[in-house]
Amino acid sequence: MTTPANESVDVFRDTPVRYFGYSNELGESFKAFISKGLYRSTYAVAIAYGLSDALDKGYKAKLACEESDARVRVGLKSESAASSTISVMPCSSTSEKLSTKSDHSTQVALAVADTFVWQLFASVALPGIFINRAVAATQQALKSQEAELSKATPERAVHGRFFSRISRHPSLLRWAPTAVGLGLIPLIIHPIDYSVTWGMDAYVRPAYRAYLRTERVDETKAEQ
Repeated sequence: MTTPANESVDVFRDTPVRYFGYSNELGESFKAFISKGLYRSTYAVAIAYGLSDALDKGYKAKLACEESDARVRVGLKSESAASSTISVMPCSSTSEKLSTKSDHSTQVALAVADTFVWQLFASVALPGIFINRAVAATQQALKSQEAELSKATPERAVHGRFFSRISRHPSLLRWAPTAVGLGLIPLIIHPIDYSVTWGMDAYVRPAYRAYLRTERVDETKAEQ
């Protein structure tokens, strides 16, 4: 039997497994040094991680529904609990009614979809685009600076002395965009996670919560 402390740990969010979600950011950072196949595989790993998290949340939603129904059955057998209302989300069980098989399926499907959409934005799309553009911008800036120095007069070249020293080491120029990409990864993780969560809480989740309420009202009317 697991302890409450263990139950609060999300393997896919609170352990090193979470780092699999950042594999595509590594792919974007090292894009200039790896093959296309390896580059694409970093996205495959990130998507597989997101799908695994989604399936895990769907399984937990299923267990929550079963636990809710089990508590309802106990309540129905207990006179002291007969008048109480038990409503354990994500299911719609009450002290008078068990959640239906259809309700279970809907809740599991929503848990899977909600988690997978969150992962696609927070772990794959947004950070991948951000690192891709940052690396590309760094590469373009270095090329522009190099071209400018090659045409500069001695007086203007003084202002580019630092870059001029670096340009004597091609390997530094080649690795600079990768270093920028890697350096940005830990800085963007939490802002993107919070932004995606806020966006889904504000616009996406209210929509399917409204759908669930409407569906349950329709089921109640049909039973009457």
